[in-house]
Amino acid sequence: MSAFVALTGSSEETLLESLNTHLEENNEKYSVAESKNAKSEIFSISLFLAAKARNAYSGSQHLLSIGQSSWAAVDAYQSVFFSIRAVLALFGIVVVGQTKNGKSRTYVIDGFPWMGRHDHKKKFTRAYKNWSDCLGVMPYGGARFEQRSFWKLFQRLVSISDIGISSEALRQQLRNISPTEMRPRRNLLIYRNEAWGWPDDLFSPATPDELEEKWPDNAHEAIVAATDRPDGIFILANVAISLLATLHAELEEHSSSPTKSAKLSDYLVKPAATKPYLHNPLVVG
Repeated sequence: MSAFVALTGSSEETLLESLNTHLEENNEKYSVAESKNAKSEIFSISLFLAAKARNAYSGSQHLLSIGQSSWAAVDAYQSVFFSIRAVLALFGIVVVGQTKNGKSRTYVIDGFPWMGRHDHKKKFTRAYKNWSDCLGVMPYGGARFEQRSFWKLFQRLVSISDIGISSEALRQQLRNISPTEMRPRRNLLIYRNEAWGWPDDLFSPATPDELEEKWPDNAHEAIVAATDRPDGIFILANVAISLLATLHAELEEHSSSPTKSAKLSDYLVKPAATKPYLHNPLVVG
């Protein structure tokens, strides 16, 4: 664990430090900055987020297996958002925060600002000599970047990129689903004093009958069903972690250095990690 923390623990701080001068001069509007090692820092952030997603998902599945379904739903909800943030970071999008002189600022960083319209890269490479080291930096006006904002970024990514999903029906459902449809049970449990998910498992392990129902075999049909089912957050968590595992498998396959690949593989989410205890696994793609 110490090696993992040494690899990724300070990546956000390192990224911000590399942008300090630029942020002081361009703090109010979108700008393009140059930072030679920024891509590796963003990738390290993605690995750390993926580890969080894996831990939250595994915790959720373990709690399901021992009849603690209500809190399992909370962990499943967290795993969804760690998963999509890890996916965003793999595509160069991270949200970082900084507090200076008592003021907090949040920035959305785009690691590939030339990837816009079909002619954008040509124009970008003409405008910036060291274009491959450039980042897009967008100050965020709110006090904090909320989970629904991460979800909107993810839906935008789903709309404009392949991201490992070959099923157009599944892509369409991910674009349409609202995070507010998935979080009421989780929010009630956390923020209200005497709210709980399934009363049967509050004082002793129990698995509600509705959680014993088989999921739809098709990922697209499962997402459609998720908004109408109390176990919907488990379905979405499975799809999100499966997507992350698919991208990590592709990443490992295309790693150019066998030595680097061997080290990298220690931190990747594996397909085996997506197998639920109570339900058939969904396959993305």
